[in-house]
Amino acid sequence: MPQWRNTMESAGIELGYMTPPLLAFPFVGTFRGSCTVGLAPKPGAYHVDHFRCEFAAFREGLFSTDFLGYTEVQGEYELPALIMTAGEDAFDALSAYSEWLYREGGCRRIERTQVPRWWLGPFFCGWGEQGYHSPTNVYAGANQKAYAAMSERLDAFGLKPSAIIVDDKWQRRYGELLPDPVKWPDMRAFVEAEHAKGRRVLLWLKAWDNEGLSSEECVKCLCTPYGADPTSPTYRRRIQETMRRLLSAEPGCFNCDGFKIDFANCMPLGRNLATHERNVYGIELLKRLMTLFYESAKAVKPDCLINNSCCHPYFAEVTDQCRLHDYNGQLRSLWEVREFRARLFKTAFPGISVDTDDPHSTSHAEMMNYLRRAPDLGVPDLYQLHRRIRDEDLREIAGIWEAYSARLEKSVDSKGGKR
Repeated sequence: MPQWRNTMESAGIELGYMTPPLLAFPFVGTFRGSCTVGLAPKPGAYHVDHFRCEFAAFREGLFSTDFLGYTEVQGEYELPALIMTAGEDAFDALSAYSEWLYREGGCRRIERTQVPRWWLGPFFCGWGEQGYHSPTNVYAGANQKAYAAMSERLDAFGLKPSAIIVDDKWQRRYGELLPDPVKWPDMRAFVEAEHAKGRRVLLWLKAWDNEGLSSEECVKCLCTPYGADPTSPTYRRRIQETMRRLLSAEPGCFNCDGFKIDFANCMPLGRNLATHERNVYGIELLKRLMTLFYESAKAVKPDCLINNSCCHPYFAEVTDQCRLHDYNGQLRSLWEVREFRARLFKTAFPGISVDTDDPHSTSHAEMMNYLRRAPDLGVPDLYQLHRRIRDEDLREIAGIWEAYSARLEKSVDSKGGKR
């Protein structure tokens, strides 16, 4: 990860899988413990997309970012602060940085000791299984018939997820965010069938995509639509109405239970971008998008779950759960990478629940090792029911999940919250 730096080593923090990451560099050396140098804009002023440190040989360090011309100054302007924190090790120093942002930097601390029990899983996500049902086109596998078959196979092996995640591409058009009527002739019937089994239904959501959106709903690059614009009143009305359609139990709506938000790092970046509200850029524009999704969804269904990949205290108020995200299985360091990411998420959001995600491993042994240990890391999540995973594996996972759920039940109070 780019945030693990040695003294005098140049590096940059940008918007990758963790979008945004902690904007702080922890340094380690011959000195005791660790210190960080972190960027601390005021709320509403995160119009940046990176933070860099550069060292020339035998010279002082330079910490920088770039506003790319999106910040207009009339009179005086206060640049983002640089703050230094220290700790016994790098994570301790990063925790101190996060704590400063909550205490002094205007980030809103969220109490996470009481959450709906079903948020804590286990989960089943259909992405891997879509490829089994549609080997030549994984997106075509995001259909009602395939997901009904997945549900039946979960039942057959005694697998009891608290939620099933319908993945890419259940939508007719990504930006439109409504079910494809050919793939999903009756999504409401599927959702109610899952509810009857004690499962909630989450929908995978692709951020920023402009498929199906009008030009006035988009960020533009030299007049060309480039991605959804959360500052556009037209797009905001669309999302508010769409969230009602997707989450409400009213007639004509789908009664789903939340979203797994993906592709946040595929946002419009660079120069020459135009938004409806002028000069909103970078992390600040991402905050507008996540806030729009979060507030619109919670207005319809307050206990819906918003799962995303944000890893910065500025996003604590729009994040219910973090996701550990993709991994290249050929690297053979799955546990180390995912454990590292989980520690960063928990440093940014104390008490957050973590979706452990798919193993993404080409090794059956490493995959099973990860699925066995996942309950120690966060919320167990299973993506496949065929192919690399065998019937005996599914029976073993059912036992792992049962033990995980039993431990959770001991920590849940009579109101359904987590103690």
